[in-house]
Amino acid sequence: MKQAIQKSIAYYKKNERYYLPAMLVLGFIVDIITFRTVSLTSALWVLTAHVGIVVLAISIIHLVAEEGRLGKLRRAVPFFLQFSFGALLSGALIFYSFSSALSASWPLLLLVVLLMVSNERLAHAYVWPLVHFPLLYIAVFLSLAVALPFFVGSIHPAWFFVSGALAMAFVWLIIWLLRNRSPRVAQVQYGIVYIMGILFLCMGGLYLANAIPPVPLSVYHSGVYHSVERQGNAYLVQEEKQSFMQKLSFKKTVHVQNGPVYVFTSIVAPGKLTADIVHHWYRWNEQTDSWVSDGKITYPIYGGRKEGFRGYSFDRSPRAGKYRVQVETSFGQILGRETFWVERVEQMPEVVANSL
Repeated sequence: MKQAIQKSIAYYKKNERYYLPAMLVLGFIVDIITFRTVSLTSALWVLTAHVGIVVLAISIIHLVAEEGRLGKLRRAVPFFLQFSFGALLSGALIFYSFSSALSASWPLLLLVVLLMVSNERLAHAYVWPLVHFPLLYIAVFLSLAVALPFFVGSIHPAWFFVSGALAMAFVWLIIWLLRNRSPRVAQVQYGIVYIMGILFLCMGGLYLANAIPPVPLSVYHSGVYHSVERQGNAYLVQEEKQSFMQKLSFKKTVHVQNGPVYVFTSIVAPGKLTADIVHHWYRWNEQTDSWVSDGKITYPIYGGRKEGFRGYSFDRSPRAGKYRVQVETSFGQILGRETFWVERVEQMPEVVANSL
């Protein structure tokens, strides 16, 4: 028995560098399954549980390791810490990637991906307070930025900054509770606060620059059509029949005689959340090589419908050229974009009807 245990320990030490990344991947897979199959409330409880695991693991590292009594926990704790940090960061990636156009939110998504990679690379540095406390702050900040709008039923930008302040207060409370028992934490406590302050300013700048989407809203469906007509509880839309290769093309072209062109969207929102959605039409000006505003249409949405709250806007007689319809909140936050080209033709192409 003793020999088997020794072999297991030796095998673990030899392959330890693979186990921790595996826990990161496992956390990501668990998040995908969880957030696709359960309600937002349940997903938020899962994130809360992961925050609790991270706080417990950090506490064990600094309260037990400081006294030299980590023992067997020295190898077990990093697994739980790695798994939960990975789950928190991947949860943020899933939430925020579905809540905005990639062309607008790519800086935040890139930051989260880099943190996930760093989470794997810095697995052996989790005994450093300057590593895990800032990571915890970002994870809690992004999670609260989803939870607060959901519970208060508002996507006002102020709730994002409140989330950042509450996350900082939460992390500082953990530091305050640990600093008297952990000289290592006490030594760098103000450095951690300084880093969190910089992170707060950076996240606020990204938010004001529309690089952070207005979660928990997300675009369930959007498309460009020749007509949109409500029939009972469904919308009947007509679009051009496309070949397989046309569907794969990045260039979306709508062929019209005299118009109109419709943009239809379905926005998913939690049960009690209400918001105003704006379809902001732009037209590309070839003379100035820039987008020119071509009008806005605003309509309210109400949360609770699984397939999203549906709405549409249209241009009665669009000119030939390149168009972009930006789906925004009333505060100017970007949820999605539809970019397409309008071509004038003498004969209308074949269209197919779908029910949405």
